[in-house]
Amino acid sequence: MQTPRFNLRRVGTVFVSTVAAAGLLTAFHYRGGTPEERLNRAVDEITTRLDLTEDQQDKLEEVKNEILKVREKNKGERLRIIKEMKSLVLSDRLDPMKFRRLVERKQRLINREMRSVFSTIQEFHASLTDEQKAQIVNRLEEIEQQLRGGEEGTGEVEEDIDNVDDVRHEHDDDNDDFR
Repeated sequence: MQTPRFNLRRVGTVFVSTVAAAGLLTAFHYRGGTPEERLNRAVDEITTRLDLTEDQQDKLEEVKNEILKVREKNKGERLRIIKEMKSLVLSDRLDPMKFRRLVERKQRLINREMRSVFSTIQEFHASLTDEQKAQIVNRLEEIEQQLRGGEEGTGEVEEDIDNVDDVRHEHDDDNDDFR
């Protein structure tokens, strides 16, 4: 069995995919507090900005509850990853193999969590009107501009984004679709 190679493009793809799927909840608002407090604020903000119907609010509440359930279920693994990361930081030399394995573990955890939550996100998304989707896209465009530093020109960043492929690895079953 081949050892997986650390691939910045893979890390970027996983990150972009996760952010895009979870963007319905997180694109609108983020402040400190517990995960539940942040999710409650995001739900309130989304409900207000998108003027959600009762049915849509129920679906969004299901997404929030599923995220909290998955977070709680995987809390131990996330804490182990943080503990190992602290150990790496305190070491005299940053071991690239240990770091790579740690990043890959985190990616697998994110993929498992997203698979658990994705169907509820799909149900919420399916309930949105075209106008509500357009409002979400507008907010994501605002965030995009902030990431670019408010500049109109995008330069190589835009080319890199356009060239990102959906990367799959045969050795990593956790890199499948979010089903």
